[in-house]
Amino acid sequence: MFDVCVYQWTLDPSEMLSYVDDRWELRLRLKEYSDDPLAGAIMPSEAWYHAFWNEDAPGDADGDYTESDVYRTPEALRARLDDRGVDGALLLGHEITYVNGLLHPEYAAEVAAGYNRLLVDEWLPEASEFYGAIVLPMDDPRRAVEEIDRLADDDRMVAALVYGGTDLPLGHRYYEPVYEELSSADLPLIVHTSGQPTNRQTSLGRPEHYVTYETNLVQNHMTNFVSMVFQGVFDRHPDLDVVWAGQGAEWILHPAWRATRYYRNAGTRLGAPDLQREPHEYLESNCYTTTYPMGEQDRDAYRTLVEMVGEDNVLYGSGYPLWNADSPAAADGLDERILSGNAADLLL
Repeated sequence: MFDVCVYQWTLDPSEMLSYVDDRWELRLRLKEYSDDPLAGAIMPSEAWYHAFWNEDAPGDADGDYTESDVYRTPEALRARLDDRGVDGALLLGHEITYVNGLLHPEYAAEVAAGYNRLLVDEWLPEASEFYGAIVLPMDDPRRAVEEIDRLADDDRMVAALVYGGTDLPLGHRYYEPVYEELSSADLPLIVHTSGQPTNRQTSLGRPEHYVTYETNLVQNHMTNFVSMVFQGVFDRHPDLDVVWAGQGAEWILHPAWRATRYYRNAGTRLGAPDLQREPHEYLESNCYTTTYPMGEQDRDAYRTLVEMVGEDNVLYGSGYPLWNADSPAAADGLDERILSGNAADLLL
């Protein structure tokens, strides 16, 4: 079983000091000057995020989340994944999900590069089952291209990773240098939603409740999928594969077929670009989704949804150790292609 949604904790400010430029050292040392548990956190976050901080994988931690090594060390995480029957894991980070919420683009780029260095140096060598993804600072495409160029030849860094909350939708021409570099390096792109509070994450702005936030985050994926299709990203880069991670498998059916309907009926007559394919066809040719979060859905209904997406276009992800991770039992009955085959073909 290959799990493409594993969220290890890596960005402790003290651990990051040796991985960023000296000019950012004071900012990372704030923890040393304050007893406030939120002071000096690298990432901005919503207030409710910390209410759930200690609920990651309930029962696994040895104490408070921030004092436990269950998710902080490669050895401990590897043991937990062994218990869950995982043979390979794509590490997507934890608090790095908020990197696009950092307002200073140079600082955000330095944090992303520091995370990548830490992952390569301290995590991937500790377990042959671990694989990494290059976190890209999308508000600075030049630095994003540099990160791809620096790490693309590392066999353990098998994808690039973009978190939601970018200033612009991902189809915008501003990001074209990134897609050109990814295509040249033959690296798939993981796009993952993020709840960082700086940029709008849902259609109506900042959610007022945690449940509202979690329910509506998928709008971020929908917007970026439609943007990449209609801005011609997949036409210009037909071999670019995108994994839409962290919001389940079935959401993509709605924008794919709705976009196709309006493209057929209005299309270029009302200003849409002349695409090489109908919008839903890019789902089959260029896109993947993840099972996480699967939740407690009726299994027959879920299998039907997966078949509609395409079993070759769905990757298994558990979400471990997040509090809403799917249990190992959720994988029962899934096709081998979803559990491991598709990930192996795409990433390895």
